[in-house]
Amino acid sequence: MRQNGGAGVGDLTANEMKALKREVEALRAERDACLKSSERYRALFESMIEGFGLAEIILDEQGRPYDYRLLEVNEAFGRLTGFPPHVAEGKTARELVPGVEPLWIETYSRVALTGEPARFEAYTEGLGKWFEVFAYRTTPGQFAHLFTDITERKRAEQNLRESEARYRQQAIELETIYGQAPVGLCVFDTGLRFQRVNQRLAEINGVPIESHLGRTVREVVPALAEQVEQVAEKILETGEPVLNVEISGETAAHPGVERFWIENWLPLKDEAGNIWGINVLAEEVTERKRLEESRQRETEFRTLAEHTPDNVARLDRSLRYLYVNPAMVASTGIPRETFLGKTNRELGIPEALVADWQTHTRRVFDTGQEEKVEFTFPTPRGERYFESHVVPEFGPDGRVETVLAVTRDLTERRRAAEILEHTAHKLGERNKELRCLYAVASLTHQRNRPLDEILRGTVDALVPAYQYPEITCVRVTVEGASYQTEPFAQTVWRQAEVIRVDGQSVGALEVFYREERPPAQEGPFLTEERAILRAVADLLDRALLERREWAARLQAESGFKEAQRLAHLGSWEWDRLNDRSRWSDEMFRIAGYAPQAFPVTLQSILEVVHPEDRERVRALAQRAIETGEGFVDELRIVQPDGRVRVVVSRGEAIKSSGGEVMALRGTWLDISERKQSEEALRVSEARFREVVELVPDILYRVALPGYHAQFISPAIKNLLGFEPEQWQQDPMIWVRQLHEDDRDRVLSSLQAALRDARHCTQQYRMWHSDGRTLRWFEDRKRIERDTDGKPVALFGVMNDVTSLKQAQQALERETLHDPLTGVANRRYLKQFIEREWLRETRHGHPVAMIMVDIDHFKAYNDHYGHQQGDECLRRVARVLRSCLRRPTDLLVRYGGEEFLGVLLETESEPALQLAETMRKAVEELGLPHVTSPVSGSVTISAGVAVKLARNSTFRALLAAADEALYRAKDRGRNRVEASA
Repeated sequence: MRQNGGAGVGDLTANEMKALKREVEALRAERDACLKSSERYRALFESMIEGFGLAEIILDEQGRPYDYRLLEVNEAFGRLTGFPPHVAEGKTARELVPGVEPLWIETYSRVALTGEPARFEAYTEGLGKWFEVFAYRTTPGQFAHLFTDITERKRAEQNLRESEARYRQQAIELETIYGQAPVGLCVFDTGLRFQRVNQRLAEINGVPIESHLGRTVREVVPALAEQVEQVAEKILETGEPVLNVEISGETAAHPGVERFWIENWLPLKDEAGNIWGINVLAEEVTERKRLEESRQRETEFRTLAEHTPDNVARLDRSLRYLYVNPAMVASTGIPRETFLGKTNRELGIPEALVADWQTHTRRVFDTGQEEKVEFTFPTPRGERYFESHVVPEFGPDGRVETVLAVTRDLTERRRAAEILEHTAHKLGERNKELRCLYAVASLTHQRNRPLDEILRGTVDALVPAYQYPEITCVRVTVEGASYQTEPFAQTVWRQAEVIRVDGQSVGALEVFYREERPPAQEGPFLTEERAILRAVADLLDRALLERREWAARLQAESGFKEAQRLAHLGSWEWDRLNDRSRWSDEMFRIAGYAPQAFPVTLQSILEVVHPEDRERVRALAQRAIETGEGFVDELRIVQPDGRVRVVVSRGEAIKSSGGEVMALRGTWLDISERKQSEEALRVSEARFREVVELVPDILYRVALPGYHAQFISPAIKNLLGFEPEQWQQDPMIWVRQLHEDDRDRVLSSLQAALRDARHCTQQYRMWHSDGRTLRWFEDRKRIERDTDGKPVALFGVMNDVTSLKQAQQALERETLHDPLTGVANRRYLKQFIEREWLRETRHGHPVAMIMVDIDHFKAYNDHYGHQQGDECLRRVARVLRSCLRRPTDLLVRYGGEEFLGVLLETESEPALQLAETMRKAVEELGLPHVTSPVSGSVTISAGVAVKLARNSTFRALLAAADEALYRAKDRGRNRVEASA
């Protein structure tokens, strides 16, 4: 068809139709390709790890760029900047990052306006990051930018620059240190030729630096070459450093003098791990080794002395002070510099005390035995009582060079013991009275308790509260009924109080002594006893009045039986269905109001309850409604005048036949007086405990003759692990805990003191309750007598002197035993031989000696180090000592790795057998010794010698054992040889 003169589709020829179809298909293919390309672009755009954004420049009114707006950004843009696409797109740079640096806007503007691309790195303060950016123009006024976060790279570059500067400075410093170091430093090549040497090592070797370089160790210091070559060989074999190796010998700097060095050898390796040299650090320790042992002993002594609360002083043979500790300065008021170099006489000490001190101190110098001195001394705090233990300190020759006086101020302890004895008695009396009040209050606060039970209980409670309970009798009379103790006697020694109800007398409370006593300071009855009788009578007054009032109230009220069941006190009810409450008159009185003074509502009830208890009252009521269970609680009531009363609130739920809670009812019991009595008792007991617990010693009072402990302080728990009740229940526990070696002596001494009716002081050991721990005590006992002078009790103070004894034993052990292995030293051996050789000479007995040497111990030390070497010595010493079976056998550390076994009354064959036992025992230890040519583990060699004491000398015996040991070493070691 044709319309308006135009050609229609129907007028197209077949060829035209085909051409049109091909053109349409081509257009569709082109469209599909564009869509796929767009999808690929979008996928690439969104998956890029670099941030990408398209933006346009914003110009101000003068046509100058001042900001740019983001048109499109990818997901990486959000990850790198923190602004995801939905936040960033459409926003300007200043909106996203206020205060953005001008550099960004200037650079992007130049790209967008000039078409010149830019690549740059910049930091943005708003994001705290560095970025590497490539920007190019897309159309005039617009630009695209591709960027990555290079913050970490920038930080690494900065750190690298700082490290390089630091390393350069350190290299300069190290070079300076190397040249000026106080220790010897050098570098060897693998042939042990000196490549570098510092000044200190040149001084140690006594050879100039230039004379070292290029020469071997054997050429420079031939005396040390063998040791050095062994260490170097080990490093070259293993590639591992050798640390803390000891090198000893002579150098040209000190010819003829053996010196010692501690050295660290470190391999120097190339990148392939091959050793090209050895770095050596050598520190000379000759003087340190010589001073180490004496300094260590002095340090230990100073540490103990400077921090002990006891006075410690050291005196020479002229009795001049060489040392005093701070405690002695503080207690005497004499400055330390005044003490030093002076005698007691020169210090102005009273002559009588000087003479006594000289006698005891001279005896210590002469006998070498400890002495104890007790004396009084005038101080700035007045005259004080001291006890001093003077112990000897031995020199290398075995003579007493100095003495050590350890003095303890016992003044406060003696005074405290006397005060506590009096205080304990007074507090005991007050405690008895409070217990009486508590017992009577407990009887009277329960109104359902039978009256006769209350009165009988009152009679029984009063007797122990009096000063002389053994002769006290009590009678209470109420409305014609009488209750009294048995036996009972009515005498002129009487104290009485009237019992009243509503102001009328209904009875009396009377106390009598059945026999006369010497009047106390306050008369036959103490003031406190007169007060306690009035207090008990008041409690009975109140109890009787409350019973009358309660009985009258219950008779008038319909709920008498329920009130009786619920404790017969102020009662309350709450009708849940009608929300009505009722209080009895007593409830109002407990709350401090006149009966029925206000309408009872939930609000008025809560206003009476203490604010801190109100929420608990609500919760208890709600729980009773929900569960149908009753409750008992203690709460506080605030009366109108502000006074607080304590009541026990009881309640129960009343349910319908269907189990629904219809009402709540209950009582309030006023227990304020009981609380006050309990608090008074608690305060009294707390004060007594505070006084007793302040004293670290054990205070006790023991009745005679049965030794039953009437009182013992809580310190018994801290010191011996027993509860005071255990001590009080078992009269023989003190005897059982005495050390077996002290028991007979202590008991005999105590019996003699009791027989002679005198005080005594004893020192003894006691076992802890754990059965393993022993403690030393100094026990000062005072004997209490009755009017006939007969001992009736012991009052004493057990002072823990364990630390003092341990200090004394430590000082003795330090002078006579080897500090490393714990076995005897040469000084002890000298004393032992001087004593025992004469005895063996008199009896004609033989003496055997086993001289032991650890095989190749120097090589062991060099390989494993000194700490492991010390541990090896300790373990070998323990094994050797365990082989000795008799108390008279002695093991001595005679030299570095040499030990002596001295066996009294021993022939050759048993001595050889024991030596072989020692050798096997050490070998079975299995301590690794890889450098030993004898065995893979630590072994010993032993030489055995036997001499008749009367025909020889100890020196000859020692020489024979040494000759046998030399033969054992010469024949291959790890063996036992006997002297010829």
